[in-house]
Amino acid sequence: PTKDHLDSLLTTSAHASPIKSLVSSNLSHDQMLIATGSLDHKLMLHRYHASTNLLEVQAELTEGHTSTVGAITIPQNDTNIMASGDWDGGVCIWKITPTSDTEPTKRRKSSQSTKVVTATNCKPVTTMPDAHGGQISGAAWKQDSLVTGSWDHSIKVWNVERQDCLLSLNGSRVVSCLALSSHSSDVVATGHPDCTVRLWDVRTDGAQETSLVSDSSLKPSHKAWVSGVQWSPINPYLLASTSYDGTLKLWDIRSSVPLHTVRTQAKGQKNLCLAYGDQVIYTGGTDCIVKQYLS
Repeated sequence: PTKDHLDSLLTTSAHASPIKSLVSSNLSHDQMLIATGSLDHKLMLHRYHASTNLLEVQAELTEGHTSTVGAITIPQNDTNIMASGDWDGGVCIWKITPTSDTEPTKRRKSSQSTKVVTATNCKPVTTMPDAHGGQISGAAWKQDSLVTGSWDHSIKVWNVERQDCLLSLNGSRVVSCLALSSHSSDVVATGHPDCTVRLWDVRTDGAQETSLVSDSSLKPSHKAWVSGVQWSPINPYLLASTSYDGTLKLWDIRSSVPLHTVRTQAKGQKNLCLAYGDQVIYTGGTDCIVKQYLS
């Protein structure tokens, strides 16, 4: 089932170019941190206050990237650090709480709030400009390590403090999207242009016999480029995928075929992204509509 209408709580102008990546993290029962990356090479951090319905700018990150920011990730247990990847294959690590390197910038006003807030301009604490040989399409924190996927067909696990690649897994296809299971930090799901969702073992202790959990564990079911994959936050075996074919699929990774397939777009329209919440899935696509489905 789908909900026909989602209410807009607040809007604000954040970037000068289209937004390519977005991630959010709860700071408390009342506050949420929202990070966005754009074709303008910039990241923006906003803090949302539910009790007052206020969205304020926390930081404007203009240094570090020289191309589109296509991937952002914040650890579940640490909202003071963030990683971002760009279309040149570069990775930046950010300390997103005010530090001595934080420089004040101009004051700005939210489009639906009269409160004026002071934005800050921060520099990355670590940069890896050549992390990949192609654009980075996904990133996720694996405890203290960072997992990245790229159009160069590889998945890498990084020790960001030492800027050391702990594991490099080379596939045969472009990695179009990536998601790390919150239930097992050793399993990564990826989507690819060949209509396939793949599962990977990203253990870095040398114990794995094969890096690919199974190339045929999830049979090709989509009819076009897989544009998004997300794990259920509740069930460790459930995985959702979406595609340019306009469908949303729900998988039990113990089976090779999808549990459910829902057509979410009219013919000729594409699904571009999805988000998996508590028993609910959201999709967005070329029809410019956010849709909600119960899982």
